[in-house]
Amino acid sequence: MPASSKASQTCQTRPQRRNKPDQSKPKFQGTYENFGTDFVRINGKEGTADQCPYCGKEKFTVNLETGQFRCFSENTCGQTGNATTFIRHCYEQAKSSTTDKEYRTLKAVRDLSLQTLKRHGLAYHAARSEWLVPFRNSEGSVVTLLRYNPKTNQKLNLGGFPQYLYGVDQLSDDPTRTLFLVEGPFDAMALDAFIRIKKNHNKYDVLAVPSASTFKDEWSAFLRERKEVRVCFDNDSAGVNAQQRVVSKCRENGVTGTLKILEWPDSFPDKYDIADLIRDKESVVEFTRLHCKEARAAKPLRLTRGDQIVPEKVDWLWPGRMPFGRFVSLSGPNGSQKSTIAKDFIARGTAGKPMPGCTDHCEPFDCILFTSEDSQANAIKLIELHGGDRARVYIHDIAESAEFIDVAKSVANVEAAIREHNVRLVVLDALNSFIGGDISTDSKARRTVSSPLAKLARRTGATIIGIRNWGRSEAESASNKSLGSHSLSDVARVVLNTQIVPETDESPEKTLLVWEKLSDGKQPEPLEYTTRDLSDGKPENAYHRQIVWNEERNKKIVDELRKRPVKKGVRKRRQKG
Repeated sequence: MPASSKASQTCQTRPQRRNKPDQSKPKFQGTYENFGTDFVRINGKEGTADQCPYCGKEKFTVNLETGQFRCFSENTCGQTGNATTFIRHCYEQAKSSTTDKEYRTLKAVRDLSLQTLKRHGLAYHAARSEWLVPFRNSEGSVVTLLRYNPKTNQKLNLGGFPQYLYGVDQLSDDPTRTLFLVEGPFDAMALDAFIRIKKNHNKYDVLAVPSASTFKDEWSAFLRERKEVRVCFDNDSAGVNAQQRVVSKCRENGVTGTLKILEWPDSFPDKYDIADLIRDKESVVEFTRLHCKEARAAKPLRLTRGDQIVPEKVDWLWPGRMPFGRFVSLSGPNGSQKSTIAKDFIARGTAGKPMPGCTDHCEPFDCILFTSEDSQANAIKLIELHGGDRARVYIHDIAESAEFIDVAKSVANVEAAIREHNVRLVVLDALNSFIGGDISTDSKARRTVSSPLAKLARRTGATIIGIRNWGRSEAESASNKSLGSHSLSDVARVVLNTQIVPETDESPEKTLLVWEKLSDGKQPEPLEYTTRDLSDGKPENAYHRQIVWNEERNKKIVDELRKRPVKKGVRKRRQKG
């Protein structure tokens, strides 16, 4: 075999020993091994291979800490260098042997044209079935490589090499060009191709960080003279947080131009990125113009000294059971009359009547009802059947509204209505019907729903009750069901549920209102209630009903309910220890 063919085999196709990753390896050992150097002997920091990657002859030595190498073969080829010259050699070999068929395979995975892949110099490393993405300095020389496996989507940096910004070699000196800073080289390639297709290459430049977690202080120099920078990372928590870190580092390092960060609309899925945007035929330039907001300087942390804080007295809507100015979660099974209970609360508030179990009257106050389950006509009738004052009730009927109202996003409008009418009680029935954001996780539900509503309640002094039905996927115990989403139980100051206690030989079926949480006082005992039919047998009045409260305490019944065995087939939720 010719020497040149042997050398090519070393970097490309020679079988390698599959050693497990070893954190104790010298700095550059892994990099040399990844590119086919098979060390037959390692003595301290020096590794000896039986084949030179340049001439294919014995022998080749490497200082595994500094990366320096030398060929000591008979009739030596005379090659010496360091880790950087080594990876450049291996990269050029891989690039020269990459075929159009291999580029087309990558095109199908990344949805990038052959022209784009070749222009950015991607090379296929056949021995490891992975692609090499070159990071170049401003002179165009390769300074490090990203290893990319399209089958696993795994991206790995070279051990021993510092990370670098992608696209520096293509960066212009024109400070008036808008600079896009994106997350990862493939987003940069997609955006570069888009800009070229739209013939806007003289207006925009593109750089990419190697990952969301990395932005070095010295990289700020590439942004310092720019009039405008748009930071457009992925639509996930890592990307959102990283954008803020980039802005902070840039400001600390003297970047004075306009820094804008991309705020992805709620309608876009998690982990959506710039490449996805281009794949979906969106204009990145116009999209980022609309959704990139100028990053403001961080506001100083607001602190209040303890001796300047005015003591706060708890003001009770329902003494010992439900304060004013709190967010309340009310949940339970279908048919347990949660909506009717809330209308009884509204009736008592608007008429100034005592709450269940109490004797003290209160000053009548106005209420707001957001309804999605009852029509506004039926809702106001039920409030009147409970003795309420219809003139003090303001109703928003979802069926009568011209457009969907997302209460959490319309906090300013809701707050204005509360203050205009001096409202003390707001009921959202059902809570999920008035939420438009992503609540697929507890953290998202907290940001989208519970925290904004809890803050609104504190600011206005109004009690806000969110009504929710128990879902099939929730935990088996009534206690866990009522707590439901941790975003509700953690933020809500009062957590209530309605429970149906099955009939037994000793007692008939009972319905209870149970307090699972009361942050402002001692946890109250449950209250039993029944529903009185007021329809007079008329079908058109079938919804006419009234809540009747039994003042006897039923703590014993609730304890028995919690101890009931789990139904067969229902998976238990893991309890926190």
